[in-house]
Amino acid sequence: MATSGCGAVALLDEARKLRERSARARELAGQLINDADVIAGLTRFAAELEQRAAELEAQALELQGTIARSRRLTGEIEGELREARKRLDEMGRRLGKKRPGAT
Repeated sequence: MATSGCGAVALLDEARKLRERSARARELAGQLINDADVIAGLTRFAAELEQRAAELEAQALELQGTIARSRRLTGEIEGELREARKRLDEMGRRLGKKRPGAT
């Protein structure tokens, strides 16, 4: 993925890590602890981690969409600039002048 997509990748990686922590908390709650309050607390914590992971994944999707739109618009702008340069060069040829920076 291109550099501009690194933010989305980082969010997805963080979401994955949170899901791993959530699974571990649930595992501990079920296997190692006999105190009902502690089990309930760990279960709530795991649910919070899952929620945060889902939020990060949603942010990553939104960021990927923004990146795609930005790339599309950049391409359109570059196309318009190329067309404008062509027109300027053509006008310069008609007038017998060369635009600065023209090849």
